[in-house]
Amino acid sequence: MTTPRVLLLEDDASLQTLLDTALTHAGYAVTTAIPNDYLFMAQEFKPHIVILGSNDRELGDAGWTMAQLLNQTFPRLVVILLSTHAAVIDEVGVTPRGRCFDAGLRKPFKVDQLLHLIVCHYR
Repeated sequence: MTTPRVLLLEDDASLQTLLDTALTHAGYAVTTAIPNDYLFMAQEFKPHIVILGSNDRELGDAGWTMAQLLNQTFPRLVVILLSTHAAVIDEVGVTPRGRCFDAGLRKPFKVDQLLHLIVCHYR
């Protein structure tokens, strides 16, 4: 069995470092990037899981477009959204926009909560 690869897209450098460390210790192969580089990094790294951190209240069209393009390019990919806003998390799943995010977690959260989401959605 191959080591699951996680692409972590997070603008907050301290959160990115914390999550990178925790996921690596949990046995995942992690690469980090800023959201602007998401498609290039996904094509290069070929992740099993993408974690997208967002602090935008509405996530913005760019975030939804990003998730849709990732899902179209990599149909078996698990995409997890981290957001500071509950309303954004409520839109997770298959929505009128199509399949976007497989799971969501509201910031702040415990690392164990994120690890649980990954285990539940990645098989």
